[in-house]
Parts: sequence; C-alpha cells; structure tokens
Amino acid sequence: MFKELLGVVVLNGPMMIEVVSNEIVVTVYQHKTMIPYLPVDMPKTFDEIMGHSKKGLNMAIISDIYDVYKKTITVTNFSPSTVKEILAKLLAGSIQYMAAISVEEGLPILLVNSYKEKDRYLLSTIGLVDDARIIFAEIYENK
Repeated sequence: MFKELLGVVVLNGPMMIEVVSNEIVVTVYQHKTMIPYLPVDMPKTFDEIMGHSKKGLNMAIISDIYDVYKKTITVTNFSPSTVKEILAKLLAGSIQYMAAISVEEGLPILLVNSYKEKDRYLLSTIGLVDDARIIFAEIYENK
C-alpha cells in the first residue's frame, strides 16, 4: 500500500479519499489509486509507522490523527522525496481508519498539503468535505 500511496501523494494541493465498492479511492487531480478497503477502529501508532530515528536532520511532527505533539524524527534531508515518503507512511498507517470514518459519515475525506522546501515546513490538514479541518501532519525543522 505504501508504494501506491507514494505514487499519488502531492506536497502542494488537495487529495480526495473515499470508499467506492469496497475500495479506497485516492484522487489527486486526474490521477486515481485504488486500495482494498479493510476498515479498522484506530490508525496504527506513530512509532509503528515511523520506526526508530537515525542520525541526520531533526524534524518535529505534530499530528491530531496520530496524537503526537512535536514528536522528533530524524531524516537525511528535507527534500521533496523525503517529505513525500513521510506523508505516504503516515497515510498508509491511517487510511483504513479514515476511510471507515468516511463511510460512517457518508462523505469523502479531503487532505490538503502545503510544502515549503526553503523553510523546511509542511502543513497537511484533513477533514470530511464540508467540515472542519484538523492537522494530519505539520512537519518542520526542530531547531
């Protein structure tokens, strides 16, 4: 599932997540990726998703979905490819949970990302379409 999501994740722009005929459909502009729908009650834990840190650049993550606040992770750099990998991992660990909420509420999920490489900053918000947004991931350099 990670590879499919990595291929569709965008750093700047919207991503729509909905369940159609027992498949999660992730739509980004004209591109769609389908993943089997296997609903869960909770997302995986942050540590299950991100694993253990290595030496490198310290980044902090805030996420309402994963219930973490200024959790430090270490990455080799803050390049677009590294940030896409982080987002794809976080999405892979929570997409079944978010899809279950989408089905329960009868509305698609909208994830909106804004990335600034120069500032080493990414903000990703998530929520049901036509509803309030929460922080899916806020990632920045931990100075």
